[in-house]
Amino acid sequence: MDTRLALTPDAAIASIINAKHRVIAAHERSMKKIAADIGEMLIEKKAELKHGEFIPWVEQWCSFSERHARNYIKIADTKRKRVADFEACASIREVLALGKTPKAPVQQTRSATLDDLRKVERLRALRDDPSATEGERNNAQRKLDEIEKEIGKVEPEKQAKQLTTKELSESLTKVALKKAPRSREAFNVIECAIQHTYGFSEENLQRILNILKIS
Repeated sequence: MDTRLALTPDAAIASIINAKHRVIAAHERSMKKIAADIGEMLIEKKAELKHGEFIPWVEQWCSFSERHARNYIKIADTKRKRVADFEACASIREVLALGKTPKAPVQQTRSATLDDLRKVERLRALRDDPSATEGERNNAQRKLDEIEKEIGKVEPEKQAKQLTTKELSESLTKVALKKAPRSREAFNVIECAIQHTYGFSEENLQRILNILKIS
């Protein structure tokens, strides 16, 4: 009589998945070592060639690009000089990432509203006002930093134009809403539709606003 415990369906499939994952992990580690071997051979060949001959040699004789050749050499160099780090890496990608500065996460921002742009304008004016106290200027800068964390940096030279076009866009939307539901959602939808159709151009928005006002 078989006294072994039967695996549950979840345990059975997890066992297979984990076994295959271990195969992949072992495969990646072996690929890392093969890449280092290729790099060693490329280093030796490069040493035999004259200056400027290595890249043409790679292009003629190898089935991979110069970039791949540089990566192989980097992996071999890492294996020579940073043995512990090389052994700790689980894959080629991890070896190549050694020493690189991680990219800063992209700051998520939202679209600036007319109120945002007006606040930025007022805060910058206060920050740059020589008659304001140091505390007032510092407080204005702090509030400005908080707003720009949400909407992104507002370039000073583009600020006035952004403010004008945003005002025109909102005016257009208000005119378009005269016979439409006056909810904020409807307002936002119509404003986005206007900007998408006519662009965020002061001239276009002013022209459409004039047409709507007289129609």
